Amino acid sequence: MSLQNNLLFEIQNGIIVVNTLAVPPSLTNIQIYNSFSNITIEWDPTTITGVIITYTINCTQGGLGTKNTTSNSITFPGAISGTTYSFTITPSIGSINGSTISTPNITPSFSLATGGDSITTANINGIPHKFHKFTSTTSSTFTVNLDINAYILVVGSGGGGGSQSAAYAEGCGGGGGGEVFYTSNSSNAGTVLLKTGTTCTITVGATTNKDTNGNSTTCTIKNSSNSLLIDIIAKGGCFGGGSSSLGIPGTGNGSGGGGCGINRGSNTNNMNGSNATITTYSPVDETFFGKYTNLAKNGGVGNHLEPGGGGGGASSNGLGFTTTYFTTSPNSGYYKTGGNGGAAFVWIDGNSYGGGGGGGTNNYRGFYGGSGAINAGNGGAYDGYKYNPSTGYYASVDGSIQASSGLDNYGGGGGGGYGLAGTLDISYPNSGSGGAGGSGVVIIAYPV
Repeated sequence: MSLQNNLLFEIQNGIIVVNTLAVPPSLTNIQIYNSFSNITIEWDPTTITGVIITYTINCTQGGLGTKNTTSNSITFPGAISGTTYSFTITPSIGSINGSTISTPNITPSFSLATGGDSITTANINGIPHKFHKFTSTTSSTFTVNLDINAYILVVGSGGGGGSQSAAYAEGCGGGGGGEVFYTSNSSNAGTVLLKTGTTCTITVGATTNKDTNGNSTTCTIKNSSNSLLIDIIAKGGCFGGGSSSLGIPGTGNGSGGGGCGINRGSNTNNMNGSNATITTYSPVDETFFGKYTNLAKNGGVGNHLEPGGGGGGASSNGLGFTTTYFTTSPNSGYYKTGGNGGAAFVWIDGNSYGGGGGGGTNNYRGFYGGSGAINAGNGGAYDGYKYNPSTGYYASVDGSIQASSGLDNYGGGGGGGYGLAGTLDISYPNSGSGGAGGSGVVIIAYPV
C-alpha cells in the first residue's frame, strides 16, 4: 500500500514514521450538556490506525481548569448553577497540534435539592442560601440531588390556650411547639452533611384548637439506599390550664402549658404549669450522633383569684401573674397581669419559633392579659382594661379583649382566655375562649 500521499506518514530510510508536518484532523459534531454539576463535552471519534490522538480541553470561562483525554468525550465536575462556561478543544498527535475549536457556551441550571411549599434565597453571614420551607400538614418530601451542608429546623405546633368555663377564673397560655435543630453546640445552629440521594419525609403539625395539645412535626431522613438515618420528632406544645373544678394544667410532650388556679368554693388551688418533656434521639447514622437539641421549657404557675400563667417557650419558662402597685390617683391600688409566655427561639433566618402564649386575666383583681412571645398569642382580658405606658395608668376600652392565637408556621402557643366575676359573658359568643396554637414548620437551608 502506498503511503506517499498520506499526510500523517512518510517513509524515512525505509521506515514508516509520523510526518511531523502533518496536521491532526478537525473535530466534528461537538456536543456539550450538563447533568447537575457535571458538564460533559462529546464529539465524533477519529480513528487512525497506529496513531494516538490526544485532545486538550481548556475551560476558558468559568474556572473549571484544563483536562486531556484520548477518548472522544470529557467531563468537568463542579459546575455551578447559573454560571456560564466556555471551552476550547485542541487535537494533537505527539507534539503536533491541530486547529483549536471553541465549543458553544453553556449555562447550567439545576437544583441541589427539591421539595418544599416555598423556596427562597437569603444570605447567612453574607453567603447566599436556599431555604426550603415545609408548611403542608400532609406528607411531603425533600430530595437531595447533590451533597449539601444543611441547616435543619423542625417545629411542632403550639398548644391551645386554656379557656374559662367557670366564674372568677381564667385560662392560661399554651406552650410553644417543641423544636429540634442541628447544632454544633448547645446554642448555635450548625450544618449537617446530607449526601446525594438523601430523602426527608416531612409531616407538619397542624393548627391546634383551644384546650388541646399541639401536634408533632416529623422529619424522617433516609439515605440513597432507603436506610433510616434519623427520625426527628418535634412534639407539640402543651395546652394551657383551664378553669375546670381543679384548674388542671395542660399536659403534653413539647413546651409546658401554663398552670391555672380558681376560686370555686373550697377549690382554691394553685397549679404549677406543666413541665416540658425533652425527647432524646437515637440516630442510626453517626453523622447525626449528638447533633440535635430539643428546645422546650416549662409553663408558669397559675393561682386562685389571680391571672393565668403563661405557657413555656423554646428559650425560657413561662411566667406566673405579676402585680403592679400604683399610689397615684385615679389608679391607686394594685393591678394584676396574666403571666407572659416563655421566649421563642430565634433561628438563622431571624424569625422566632415556638414561643409561649400569654395567660388570661379576670376582672376581680386582674386587668389585662399576659403578653405572648413573638408569633404567639396574647392572653384575653375582660372589660378591656389595658395599661397605657404613656400615662402610667390603666384605662378602660370598649369591650372585652379576646385571647389571640399563635401564628401558623411558627409553632407559637395560644393565649389564655379571660375570666369573669360571677357569670359568663353571654354578650360575647367566644367569651373566655383560649386562642389556637399556631401550626408547625420544617425549614432546610443550605449554601448555593
